[in-house]
Amino acid sequence: MFTYRYSFRPRTWERLLVGAGFESAEATVLDARDLGHIGTLITTARTPGSP
Repeated sequence: MFTYRYSFRPRTWERLLVGAGFESAEATVLDARDLGHIGTLITTARTPGSP
């Protein structure tokens, strides 16, 4: 369940980042400490030529 309009699933964020020109992207959700609370989305994206 998402609570606001601009929430996307991690896989969607990965596609958006690659579509924006990043060479690779990974998105995961860090679970919230409290049951029923929303977790934190963490993304990592690499530019072409980055290590």
